[in-house]
Amino acid sequence: MLGKKLVTLAGAVGILACGACFLPPLPQRKPPPPPPIHTELQGIHQIRVVVTNASSAHHLDAAQVSQWVADQITAQAPGTATTGFSAQQAGNEDAVLEVTILSESATPAEATTPEGKQRWELRLNLTAVLTRNDGRVVWRESDENYTASRALAKEPEPDVWNEPVVQGWLTRGVGNRLVYRMVNDR
Repeated sequence: MLGKKLVTLAGAVGILACGACFLPPLPQRKPPPPPPIHTELQGIHQIRVVVTNASSAHHLDAAQVSQWVADQITAQAPGTATTGFSAQQAGNEDAVLEVTILSESATPAEATTPEGKQRWELRLNLTAVLTRNDGRVVWRESDENYTASRALAKEPEPDVWNEPVVQGWLTRGVGNRLVYRMVNDR
């Protein structure tokens, strides 16, 4: 009986010595770092966003697009001190992002959805320029097309633009893609 106790005690000490207590700690896993911010944006802490709708149709509200783009600058540059704000007048910014909507169009597709809705192709053409306070252009996008497709009720084009879902959807979609391209230099 004493032999069994000694063997059990020796086994427990062996297990503790080899695995439970004396092994080195497990490596700490760190989340992957965010993608590097475009090097030309370093040192820019505040970006003033100015949006102008120069299209003949004026479907999108420039102030709404400006605010969304500014919010996206703050959201898409985590780990940096870069923030965006929407304002027409100069403030305490390090750079200005000027966005000009050149044209807006909605074209119905030939096919309809099973629910009887019409698929629309919505297209915006715009130009964007990010300029530092010293006048140096940091990033530019000229005559770029932003296209999205959406199923809506069958309506003539002017009514499509009045749909609240279209206004919000285009404003957010354009803002997200524009800022992503600017921050990641794509």
